[in-house]
Amino acid sequence: MLTNDYILPLLLIVTGFVVFAISTVKILGESKRRADEWLQQQLREESYPTKTSA
Repeated sequence: MLTNDYILPLLLIVTGFVVFAISTVKILGESKRRADEWLQQQLREESYPTKTSA
């Protein structure tokens, strides 16, 4: 059984991991969204010359 000496540090560590995981997921989601927008922009820029030359 866990004693009170272990509960608080364990709780702080778990809370830290949860906050870190949530922030990492948010940052990765934002990065993916920006990458997708950049990729769409690149595809649009590349598709214009092919349409005009065709």
